Amino acid sequence: MSIIEKAVGNIATSTPNMHIGTGRRMNGNSMRKNNATPSYQTVELDRVALRSHGVDWDKGSSTLQEFKKIKRPLLNNLLVKRDDDSESFGTNFIVVTSAIPGEGKTHTSLNLAMSLSYERDYDVLFVDGDTIKRDASLLLGLGDRPGLNDLLIDHTAPIDSHILQTDLNKLKVLPAGTFSDNSCELLSSERMVDILSQLLKADNRIILFDAPPMLATVEASVLTRLAGQVVVVTEAAKTSQAMVQSVLEQIEGEKPVGMVLNKSKRAHGEEDYNSYYDYYRQ
Repeated sequence: MSIIEKAVGNIATSTPNMHIGTGRRMNGNSMRKNNATPSYQTVELDRVALRSHGVDWDKGSSTLQEFKKIKRPLLNNLLVKRDDDSESFGTNFIVVTSAIPGEGKTHTSLNLAMSLSYERDYDVLFVDGDTIKRDASLLLGLGDRPGLNDLLIDHTAPIDSHILQTDLNKLKVLPAGTFSDNSCELLSSERMVDILSQLLKADNRIILFDAPPMLATVEASVLTRLAGQVVVVTEAAKTSQAMVQSVLEQIEGEKPVGMVLNKSKRAHGEEDYNSYYDYYRQ
């Protein structure tokens, strides 16, 4: 048993029969209606380039099949109410993070977004919130597009102005946008809260937010506090149990926390993704 499996096992045994669900800011069941229908610019994703980086949404791909297992608990949590005084948004705001850089966080969040976009009942908005590295935006070919940082800087900009509709019908993207030295302050600002509040008003929308690593940045802990659900990506033989524990201690509030073990080895040597999805209660 690996050190990550042991850490996840400790989480599971420490929190049996946990009651979970949506936060106070937004009821995940109702997903409030927004009658206005914005018009989005459409972009075509480069399937060949993305597949070369391990991002694959073809229905017959093994990657998509693996992420079906990872997304199911997230979708189940959308149907459960939570009546508490949490400051977090509803469970339709999902933050993906990791302990440190290089554990496969962005790869995981993009594949998860692709998998979620096949759901009939929800639309997915993928947000590149790792605004310093901007790896997701670069992989999607959107590194030069305005996005989240531009909305955070310009308070007069319409919230939907930089959202792009992809050629996948159910998937929209908000790129990281223009680089800023004040990324930490921007992501921790009240403007960030206002942007999320507005984005979550759209009908049946799931926001999947690719956040910075927890132990490498300050802003990640702010984002996980606002999240309705958190997915922590770990890497086999790299992420230590101490790192896992430190990440969990920084996640504030009572909410579902999922853990994805990345780059584990199958019996025949190929890399695999495994979801160890358990709940952690502060």
